[in-house]
Amino acid sequence: MQGHPAVDAIDKSTAEGYCCWYAMTSTLARGQAETRCEKRDLQRSARKAPQVLNLRGFTLIELLVVIAIIAILAAMLLPALSRAKSAADSAGCKSNLHQLALGLAMYVDDYKGYPPSANLAPDRTEQGLIAGLQPYLKAPWPGGNYKWDAQGKNLIYQGAKNSVWTCPVYNRLRGEFGDANSFWYATSYGYNQEGSLSWVDSGWGLAGYTVNEGDPSTWIPTRQSQVVCPSDMIAMGDATLMVDNPNLGGPIYGIFRLNMAVWERVYWDAVMLGLPAGDSAVKGMMQRHSGRWNIVFCDGHIETLRPSDLFDLRKPLVAQRWNNDHQAHADDGLVLPPPPYPP
Repeated sequence: MQGHPAVDAIDKSTAEGYCCWYAMTSTLARGQAETRCEKRDLQRSARKAPQVLNLRGFTLIELLVVIAIIAILAAMLLPALSRAKSAADSAGCKSNLHQLALGLAMYVDDYKGYPPSANLAPDRTEQGLIAGLQPYLKAPWPGGNYKWDAQGKNLIYQGAKNSVWTCPVYNRLRGEFGDANSFWYATSYGYNQEGSLSWVDSGWGLAGYTVNEGDPSTWIPTRQSQVVCPSDMIAMGDATLMVDNPNLGGPIYGIFRLNMAVWERVYWDAVMLGLPAGDSAVKGMMQRHSGRWNIVFCDGHIETLRPSDLFDLRKPLVAQRWNNDHQAHADDGLVLPPPPYPP
């Protein structure tokens, strides 16, 4: 084949990177048959035969960069998710308080006065406010979510019980609800019983007073007409939290008296100063609504307040919100713990 024109052409074309083929065609030229050889070229992808793609994985540095970026994005996203969750909890709490306020308004409309506090209930069943609102709310009291073990030494959590009486955060903290004989002090929401004073029979709050102190048969309710400014009169709200049997690691519980923070140093320190820092109740109050308190007023509107705007009774505008006559009563025996006070 050496020296043959066709072979030479094929070798030359192949060397130039072409795959050549020849076709014999016949044409009629000048009345005579003419045979012609035509060259058709197909370009190859490369001089050499095709090779398998050279694939490689990520390097360690590249993986670390990707992980770092994901971590940064997660760090940016988690606070937003936490705020969204807190906002949802606060919205659920406000919805509960709104329903409680509606029940309270219907009770007041029927009885022309406010219900008694737990330990001012004339029948001494210690169900004053709860029993009074029950016909209007049709919501079960979530008591009995803790039970004593067989030895009677430890309280065993029985699970969350959703109710209009339960703040979502209180459920998450596994807060305790008392049974029918004790729920006046173990609750999610407190009641403005005494006003700005720290004794039951002050008559400045909503729970009324007894003519003969301590005698429930002489109970006089707070009349609707006595509340001078319903839009600026505290009715109910998030309870002060404490720990039941702290030496035994007992559960968190809320105190029924809403003004408990101004009673004693231990309550004041917990609410106003956040002390002791490691206390589970203190941490619970800091987690609940970002350390603020949802409060419903007698006209039904709700505010979210800082502790200093709720319990610092040295401020006249704060103190008067607790009392049905809308007076601060700064010179009438306000009881505040000794300093230090929050700024």
